[in-house]
Order: sequence, then structure tokens, then C-alpha cells
Amino acid sequence: MRSFTIKDQKKFTELLFTGTLFDSFLLCEADFKTSHTLHIDGRICREYFDRPEDLPQDSYSTWKSVRPVSFQIIKGKRLPVYFKLVLALSRENLAKTLRASSISMNPEDVEGMYLNIHYKDGILFCTSGIALNIFSMDRTLPDYWDKLITRFFDQNNINYEL
Repeated sequence: MRSFTIKDQKKFTELLFTGTLFDSFLLCEADFKTSHTLHIDGRICREYFDRPEDLPQDSYSTWKSVRPVSFQIIKGKRLPVYFKLVLALSRENLAKTLRASSISMNPEDVEGMYLNIHYKDGILFCTSGIALNIFSMDRTLPDYWDKLITRFFDQNNINYEL
């Protein structure tokens, strides 16, 4: 797990809430505190849809589908008091990441690969994390995920401090 303090908050939040950079991530949950406190459970409510079989296999919504609503919640003249997003790789991208890493772990062994984004007290920070379905002392996958997030930030000119 690695923690990144975001130095250019304006650019990061623009990329997050109005850009497409994070759109391929899944939204596990979101909390916002503005004039009200709002919670979004990112799980898809399949019974809402006429054809749930047409929905993606992942049980969570993409950030792309929830981003416009989230932007409406935080936009305005005043900054939010607080927000937290828990983003995850889709099962497909998780499997691709495992294959690309040459790490000998099955996708079923990994509950999720996460990027947590927090804004509180004027500080914006992100943490990377992995949840496993098995016990492992091996740090290869968490270290690899930390490096991928670091590279993702670097390639997208996201200014951070470790």
C-alpha cells in the first residue's frame, strides 16, 4: 500500500470529475459531504433494469457511469467538506494486470486492486491497495500495483508527494 498526497488538487479533480482518465475503474463506493452527506453504493441494482443479462459481469458500476452524478454533487462555489471514492480494477483488467506482471496468482485469488481517493481538511490523497482471497506473505503483487499506480500518475502528469 502506498499513499500519494496530490499537490495539484485542481488538475486532479478536473481529471477525476470531468475527464475520462479514471473512467475504466469501477466505483465500489463514494461518500460526499457538502451541504448534506451523501453515500453512493457502487453496486449495480440489477432488479432495476429490464434486461439485467445485458449488464457487465462486474457487480459494480463504472466510474464513467457515476461520474456525472458525482460531479453534480460537488460542483459549486464552495469546496466539499469531504469526499472519499473507492475505485477498483474491473475483473477483466485485474486478470490482464496479473498476466502482464507474470505473477503466479490466479484472478480468483484476488478480491480486488483498489485506488482510494480522499479529500479532507484541504488535503487530497490517494492510497493503493490489494485485497486477497488467500493468505500470502508474498508482497510481489502489492508492490507491482503500487508501481502501476505510480506510473499511471507519472504518465498523466499528476503531481504527487509520497
